[in-house]
Amino acid sequence: MVDVTNLTLREWIPEIEHAIKKSRFVSIDYEFLGIPSSETFSLFDSLEQRYAKYAEAVRKFPPCQLGIACFSDAEAGTSYQVEVFSFPVFKRMTRKVFSFEIPAMKFLSKHKFDFNKLIADGISYSNKAEILRIQKEIEQEEIDYDIFADGLEHKLNMLKLRVLKESRDYSEQFFDEASQFRRRPTISESFGRPLRLLRPVLIELVANKALSDFSGGDLSHDNQPLWDRELSPVEAAIVVYELTIQHPNCEFLFDQTRTILYCAELPLMCCATKDNGHRVGVLLKNVIFEISGLSQIIQMISERKIQLVTHNSFLDLLYTYHCFENELPNTYAEWKEGIHRMFPSIIDTKVLAGTVQDQLKKHGVTDLSLQTLGNYFDSPSCGEIFPFNIPPITGGPHSQAIFTEGEHYHNAAFDALITGEIFIKLAYLYAYTRSAGQATFSKSWPLGKLVFACRSEIANRIPISMVNSLYSNLTDQDQKEIKPDFLIITPKKKVLDHFQHGLRDGFRRLYSFIIGPTKIKSEEFNTFRKEIRRRFGSHRVDVRLTNNKAQFEIATNTLHTYTKVSTWVITLDTFELPSINDMNQSYQPRVSQAFYDELVRRHEIRTSNRSKIRESVYFDEAKLRSLDSALKKTTTFMKKLKNIGAGGGPGLIEELEKLNLSKFTEEMAQAISEVRCKLADIPFIVDLAVAVACKYSTFSDLLLSELRKGIPQKKSDKVINPGKLRVDMRLLFELILNGVFAKEGLQVFGNALAYLVQTDKTEHINMGLLAGLSNQIGWEMARVVSNNSKGPISTDQLPLSDSISNEQALAIKKLLLDYHQSMKERAEKTCNEMNAAQKIVLRQEKHRGDATQEDKNTLDTCRQSYDTIKKQLMEMSDSLGITMPTFVEVPSDDEDDVEAVQLLTKALEEGSVTLWEDEEERYFYEKLIDIRRLVPTSLFKESQEMTYVDDQMEKQIEDIDMEDLECEHGEEIIDEQQEERTTTTPEMELFAELNDIEVESSATAIAMRNQMQQYLDELATCVNRDVVDTIALRFVQELNTKINRRRLVRFLFGSTSIRLDVVPFCARLLAILGPVMPDVPAELARLLIDRFREITRGKARDLFLDAKLRIVSFIAELVKFALIGRAEALSCLRQLVYDFRGHSVDLTCSMLESCGKYLYRNTDSHPKMKQLIDVILRKKELNKDMRQKMLIENAYYTVCPSETEAPITPPRPPIYDFVSQLIRNMNDSTLDVNLKLLRRIDWSDSELCDWAIWGFSSPWLIPFGNLCHISSSLYGLSSVRYHEWTSVEVVDNVLEIIRMALEANNDELNQKAIACMAYIGELYNYNVVNTSLIFKVLYQIVSFPEHPTQWADFTRIRMVSQLLRTIGEFFTKGSGKIKMDNFITYWLRYYWIKREQWVMNTGTDQATDDIVRFPPEIEGEIIETLKDMATSINIPKTLDDAEKKVQELEATFKEKIEKMLTGEFEDVLEDDGPHPQQRELHQIMEEDEEERKNEPRFHDEMEDGLDVEEMEDKQEIVNLHATPQKQQPEDLDFCRDLDQLLTESLKMGSTGTANQDGLIVPAQARQKLVRRVGFSDGQNIPRKEDNDKMRVALMTKGKSNKTVLKNIDLHEETLEQRWKANTDKEKEEREQMKKLTLHHTKRMASEEANEDKAFDEFAWRRSKNLVHPGLVKEIIRLMEAKRTQQPFFYDLFWFMIKFFMK
Repeated sequence: MVDVTNLTLREWIPEIEHAIKKSRFVSIDYEFLGIPSSETFSLFDSLEQRYAKYAEAVRKFPPCQLGIACFSDAEAGTSYQVEVFSFPVFKRMTRKVFSFEIPAMKFLSKHKFDFNKLIADGISYSNKAEILRIQKEIEQEEIDYDIFADGLEHKLNMLKLRVLKESRDYSEQFFDEASQFRRRPTISESFGRPLRLLRPVLIELVANKALSDFSGGDLSHDNQPLWDRELSPVEAAIVVYELTIQHPNCEFLFDQTRTILYCAELPLMCCATKDNGHRVGVLLKNVIFEISGLSQIIQMISERKIQLVTHNSFLDLLYTYHCFENELPNTYAEWKEGIHRMFPSIIDTKVLAGTVQDQLKKHGVTDLSLQTLGNYFDSPSCGEIFPFNIPPITGGPHSQAIFTEGEHYHNAAFDALITGEIFIKLAYLYAYTRSAGQATFSKSWPLGKLVFACRSEIANRIPISMVNSLYSNLTDQDQKEIKPDFLIITPKKKVLDHFQHGLRDGFRRLYSFIIGPTKIKSEEFNTFRKEIRRRFGSHRVDVRLTNNKAQFEIATNTLHTYTKVSTWVITLDTFELPSINDMNQSYQPRVSQAFYDELVRRHEIRTSNRSKIRESVYFDEAKLRSLDSALKKTTTFMKKLKNIGAGGGPGLIEELEKLNLSKFTEEMAQAISEVRCKLADIPFIVDLAVAVACKYSTFSDLLLSELRKGIPQKKSDKVINPGKLRVDMRLLFELILNGVFAKEGLQVFGNALAYLVQTDKTEHINMGLLAGLSNQIGWEMARVVSNNSKGPISTDQLPLSDSISNEQALAIKKLLLDYHQSMKERAEKTCNEMNAAQKIVLRQEKHRGDATQEDKNTLDTCRQSYDTIKKQLMEMSDSLGITMPTFVEVPSDDEDDVEAVQLLTKALEEGSVTLWEDEEERYFYEKLIDIRRLVPTSLFKESQEMTYVDDQMEKQIEDIDMEDLECEHGEEIIDEQQEERTTTTPEMELFAELNDIEVESSATAIAMRNQMQQYLDELATCVNRDVVDTIALRFVQELNTKINRRRLVRFLFGSTSIRLDVVPFCARLLAILGPVMPDVPAELARLLIDRFREITRGKARDLFLDAKLRIVSFIAELVKFALIGRAEALSCLRQLVYDFRGHSVDLTCSMLESCGKYLYRNTDSHPKMKQLIDVILRKKELNKDMRQKMLIENAYYTVCPSETEAPITPPRPPIYDFVSQLIRNMNDSTLDVNLKLLRRIDWSDSELCDWAIWGFSSPWLIPFGNLCHISSSLYGLSSVRYHEWTSVEVVDNVLEIIRMALEANNDELNQKAIACMAYIGELYNYNVVNTSLIFKVLYQIVSFPEHPTQWADFTRIRMVSQLLRTIGEFFTKGSGKIKMDNFITYWLRYYWIKREQWVMNTGTDQATDDIVRFPPEIEGEIIETLKDMATSINIPKTLDDAEKKVQELEATFKEKIEKMLTGEFEDVLEDDGPHPQQRELHQIMEEDEEERKNEPRFHDEMEDGLDVEEMEDKQEIVNLHATPQKQQPEDLDFCRDLDQLLTESLKMGSTGTANQDGLIVPAQARQKLVRRVGFSDGQNIPRKEDNDKMRVALMTKGKSNKTVLKNIDLHEETLEQRWKANTDKEKEEREQMKKLTLHHTKRMASEEANEDKAFDEFAWRRSKNLVHPGLVKEIIRLMEAKRTQQPFFYDLFWFMIKFFMK
C-alpha cells in the first residue's frame, strides 16, 4: 500500500496515473467524519426523500480518507495485479466550516484512525466548479488569498515590500511601489519598472536558528519572519506566482523546507514577453494543482471512463460528486444524470452478491456486508463454492506488501482492496451460475471479460436500504420493491368500551360518527413509536399518523415482520385492526412491470384471436371440395392432434389449411378435450382451437360439450382426476377469453368454480387448484393480483377483457374470498385446539414431570394440522393478494430466545462480552494441569474407570420448565419414591461403608490415615492455585487408594472447616482429579445435589445458613468446572426461585454471585437464565426485607452489570501529561532539554513525584531504542543534589516487576520483565547500578523455583540473554570476565535442565516416531548470546557435562573460602565490577589514558606486593555513552593543553610546593591510586587492622632509576580532611570538563552531518545562472586546504555555498 500525503502527492501523481491507465477497473472506498443518523430514516421514505437526507449529511460532514485500488491483468496472464493507494482527505480552506459526529469519531478511533495525520498531512480537494471559480478570480485579480491561510493576503503584501527593499533604487521607488499594493500592477506595467537587485537575496520567511547565527549581509534580517511555520505547498505556489507577476524579470524559488525564499534577476534573454507569459502560465497551473489536490486523481478515472467498482456505495457516490464534480443538486434525478455522466459504468458488489445470494446462503453467508464477504472469500471454506481455481491477486511494484499485520477493516484503502477482490470472485461465481455450469475456467479470464460479463445486469444499480425501491438505477427508471401494505390501527375509545357489547353495530357506527375520531396526542405517538421501534428495530418497522391524526400507520420491511407486528398489536388489546372485508374494500393492488408487460402481451393475442373468430368465413362446399380429403393424410393429422401433449403439435395449423376435416370435427373436439398436456402447452392448444373454430362453425359447441363432461357441475359430481381438472379449467377460461366460447362457456366455468368452493369448505383439498388459477389468471378472472406480482404500476392501467364483465369478475372474487374465509375459520379453530392441547401437556409436565403419550400424540396431531392449514392459508392469501391473517398461539419465547442467543453470540465474537471476567479467572477455570502426562499410568489405572452414573440430574436445558414461577409460596410435589429415599441417604451409606473399611484396616493403615489427615488439613487452608495443583499431583502419586478417595469425598462434603473462600480451590482439585478418578467428582456432585434437594424441600431444618451456603457455593463452582451440568444448575435455581422466601433468598443470591454470570453468558443457558432473573426481579418488589432486597440487587448487578457508562474519571492535570511526554519522548536530540525540565518540576509534590517515578519505572511503555536515553537521564537526575533517591526508587520498582514475573509466570508480566532486563542493563551502562546487583538478578533468574507445568516456558532464558547482550561488552577481560564466565556455567546448566524437561514432556511425534525437536529459536538465542559475549566457554553436550562443570567451579570456590577462613590467603578482594579498562564501550580517553599508551609502564615495589597494574582492578570511572568521533588536529591541541593545565593544577593541589627532586608523579599512577590512597566514604570497609590508620603512597627512586611507590600509615585528621577536599574538588572539575568536551564533540559531529546533507540537496542546482561551475570548484578546493587553519570562515563560506548552489 502506498500512503500518499499532502507533501508527497506531486511525487506520486505520475505513478498513480500510470496505475490508472493500465487498470481494468478501479475500486474506491471512503471514511467519513459523520453519517446520517438512522433515526432520520423511515420506511415511508421515497428515493427522493432519502436522497435529500443523505445530501444534507454530505454537505455537513466531510470525508476524511479515500482508498483507491487499481486492478490490472498480470503480464503472464495467470494472475491479477493491484496497486493500492491511501489518501488522507482534508480541505485546506480557512473559511470552510464542517462538522463531525461523535459516534463517527469514536468509530474511527476504535479502528486506529490517525487524526493527527489527517490534519498535518491531509490532501486538499476542490470540485470543478470551485476550481474554475478560483482560477477566474486569480486571473481577474479578485481573489482573496485569506481563504487558503489566515492572514496570507497581508503576509504577501509585506513580502512584496521586503523584496522591494533589496532593489538598487529602493529609496526612489519605495513610496511609489507601496502605494500600488492595493492594486497589483499588470504584466506590462511590471516590465516598465523591473526590479534591479544588487545581488541574489535570501529572505528568511520562518525563524531559523542557523540563519540567525549567520552574520553575513546577503540575508534580510530587517524585519521579523512573516510565518511561524513552514509554508504549505499552496502558500508557496501562491507566493511564487504573485511575486513573479509583480517582478517578471526575477526568479523566485523556495528551499526544500519552504522556509527561505531565493530571489535573483534572470538573464535579459529570459525576460521576453513570450517566455514570461509561458512562465506565468506554468506557475498558475502550479497554483491550481495545489488547490485541486486529490481532485486530479478522480478526474483521471472519470476522463478515461474506467470501470468503477464499489460496495454499498450510494453515500460514496454522493461524496464523489459533491467533492470532485459539483455541488449536490437539489433533485435526485439531476444527481443521477450527473454521476452517470461522470462514471458511465459503476458496479456495486452488494448488488452482484445479491444475484448469487442463493449459492452464498448454501454456504452460510446470509449477510452481504463487506466484512462478511471478505472474511468468507478469505477463508479456506471459500473453495467449496468454486469448482475451479481462481487466479491469485498479487501486489504491484509499489504494493508488494499490501497491508501489514496491524491493518484491518474500516481503513479506506483496505476496504477498497477487499472490494476489488470480492468483485473478482463474485464475477467468477456469477458467470459460472448464469452459464448453468457450462462456462469453462481452465484459463483465467481477463478482467475486461469479467467486467463485461457482469455489466449488462449489474452495472449502474446502487443499493439503498429502507426505501420503496430495490436499488437506485442510474440509467433507467428505479424498480420498485414489493413491500407489505401499511398496517393501520386505531386506538380503542374508552367511552365505547363500556357499551360495545350491548350496542348494535349500526348504533355503534352512528355513535362513532357523532363523537368523531379522537386525535392522538404527540406524547402518545412518540411513546408508541419508540416502543415499537425498540421492540422490532428501526430498520424493520416505522410509524406515522394518518392525515386525520386519529390512527397509526405502520410500515414494515417484510411480510414476516408484518405478521409479528400484527400479532403483537392484537395482544395489546388497546388497538383495533380493520376487518378483512374492510381491508379488501379499500384494497387497491399495484403490479410489477414484468406482470404488466406479460398481461399486455396476452391481452393483445386474445384480442387478435377474438377478431379472427368474429371476422372468420367458414368453409363452404366448394371450398371443402378443393381441399385434400385423402384418408391417409387426415388419419395422420388426427394422430398428431391426439399426441399434442407428447410433442406432436408443430405443423398442425399449417396442415389444417390444406385438409378437408369436416367429417372429423367431432373427433377433433374430443381429441382436444381429452389430450394430456401441461400448462405450458395450453397457448398452442388455444391457437389450434381458434384456427379450427374459424374454419368449422360447429366446432365450438362440440368442444364445449366435450369439456363439460370432465368438469363437475353439480354437488353429486365427483372429481376423479384433479390434475386433469386443473388443466381443463385453465383451458376453458383461456378459450373463453380468446372468443372460442361465449356466454355458455362462462356459465360452465362459473358453475365449476361454485362447485369447487361450496363442496370444499371443511377439508380444502381444492385449495391448490383455486390458488393456481388465481396466480395465473387472477386479474382476468376475478380482478385480483397475487402478492408475487405486486409492484409500482397501478391497476387502473391494466387492460380488461371484453369476455367477462366486472360484475361477473366480482362474483368470482366473492367465491374465492368466501373460500379464503372458510380456510381462515378452520385455521383459527385448529389453532385453538392446538393451544388447548399444548396447555394440557405443559400442565402435566409441570405437576407430574411428564405428560401422557396420548396427550403428546394429540398435540403433535394438532400441530401438524395447524401447520398444514396455515401453509395453505398463506398460499391462498398470496394468490388473492391479501394479507395473511394472524392467530394467537400459546405464548412462546422461542423466537425471543433465538434472538437473545444471536445477540449474545455476536457480542462474544466481537469481544464486547466475555465468558470470564478477566484472563486470570479464565486461566483458573479452564487451564488445568493434565495429571495423565505428569504421573505414570500405573498410579491411576485402578481409578480411571467410571463406575458411578447418576441418572437423577438434569441433562437437557430444554427440559427445564420455567412456567408458574411467580406463585406466592411454592410447594414442590414429591413422589413416593423420593419419600422412600429420604430414610437412607447416599451420604449415610457412604459414611457407613467408610467406617467399615476403616475398622477393618485400622490396624494396618494408621500411618496412611495420619498422612491422609495431614493432607486434608493442608487442603482446608489452601487458597493458592499453584498449591492446589501440587496437592492434586501429590494425591495421585501418594494417596490414590479407594479408602482415601472416599475419605476425600466425605471431607469435602461434610467438613465444616472448609471456608467459603477455599471452595473454588477444592472444586479445582476435583476438576484436576476428574480425568484419572471420575468417581470422586461424580459422587460428591450427587451428594451435594441430594442435600440441596433436602434443603429446598424443608427436610434439612437442622442445618445452619452457613452450611447451606457452602453447599450452594460448592455446586456453583462445580458448574463452572463442568463437573455439574448447566441444566442441573438451572434446575437448582428454579427450585430456589419457586419458593423465594427465607433462606432461599440468600441461597439464590449466593448461587447467582458464584455462577450466575457463567450461566447468563453461555448461549445454551442464556434464555432460561434470563427468564429466571426476570422472575427474581418481580419477586423482589414483593419482598419487604431490606437486607434481602440489597442482596438481590447485588446479585443481579453481578450477573448483569449496568449498561451505563462508567463514571468519567477527572482528567489528570496537564503537568502529568507533560512529565509523561518528557520521559517517553527522550531521545538523543531531546535528552538535555528534557532532563533540565524534569529537574525543574515540583518534586515536593508527592503525587507528581510518584507519577514521574512510575514513568521511569515502566520501560515497556518506552521505545526500545530510547532505553539508553532514559537511563542516561535517570543518571543525570540522580546525580543532582536532593534527587539521589530517584534511582533507588526506580531500580527497586524494576526489580519488583522482575520478581513478580518469576512468581506469577504471566504472559503480560513476562514481556514486561524482558523490557526490565534491558532497562537494568542500560542502567548498569550508565553506572546507576553496580555489578553486584547485576549478578544478583542473573543468579535469581536461574535459581528461582519453577512450577513443573512451566517446562515449555523459556522466558527466563530470553531474560538472561537480553541482559547479557546489553552489558556483555563490559565483561570481556579482568575479574568481570571471570565472574561472568562463572555465571554462564550456571546458565548453561539451567538451559540443559529445560531441554531435559522438554524431552520428558513432549515424547515422540506420532506421525514420524521421532523426538520432538527442542525450539531452534532458543538454541539460536544461546549461541548468539555467547558469541556476543566473546566467551571461551563451550556449550555442554549433555546435562551431565553441564553439571560436571558446575561442580568443578563450586569445588574451586570452596577451596578459596577455606583458605580465607584459615588466613592463608588474605588478599582476596572483591571488587565491584569489571575493570575500568574493560568498560571500553565508547570511552572518552583523558590525558592520562593517552599518555599511558605512549609512556613505558611504571613498576612499583610497594611493600604489600601490589603494583600499579594490579590496581587497575580497583579504580572506578564514569562510563558515558558517546558515538566515537574523529578528532581533528586542532581538537587534539586543545585537549592536550587542557590536560596539561589540569595536571599542573593537580600537582599544585596535591603537593602545595614545587617538585624539588625532579620526580614527576605519573598521571596514571595518581589516578590509579585514587581509590587505594583515598579515604573511606562508607562504601569500602577497611580491614580491622587499618581502622585507625591513614595510608598514603610515598614515591621514591628505586633500582635502575625506576619510580617506586610505597605505602605509609599515618593518622592525622587535618591531613585527612584536606585530602578529601582536594579529591572532591578534582573530581568535580574533571566531571565538568568531561561534559564540556562531550558537548563540543557532539556539536561538531552534528554540524558536519548537516553540512553533508545540505550539500547533497543544494549543490550545483542553480550554478548555471549564478557562478561559473569551475570557479566554484576552485574556491572549494582552496577553502578545503585552509580548513584546518581557519575553520570558522570555512564554515561560513560553506553555508553561503549551500544557498548559492540552489
